[in-house]
Amino acid sequence: MSASVWSFATPGDREWWAQTWAERTTGPPFADRAVGLGLASRAVLESCAAAWREWASDPDACFLVPHVEVLATA
Repeated sequence: MSASVWSFATPGDREWWAQTWAERTTGPPFADRAVGLGLASRAVLESCAAAWREWASDPDACFLVPHVEVLATA
């Protein structure tokens, strides 16, 4: 077993990660499904997208995505 991590801490990495999630938050299929199920309004989703972009502009911001890798044989 091993582990690795994606790290988004540089200005360019933060901008890319935030823009990716801002677009996912407001675009299909996620936004259509969330609105259709009554879980969020378009305004709330736009607010979430703006929060991602604001996060990216913070020089102290960092986002980590841990991964665990397991090799197995049958």
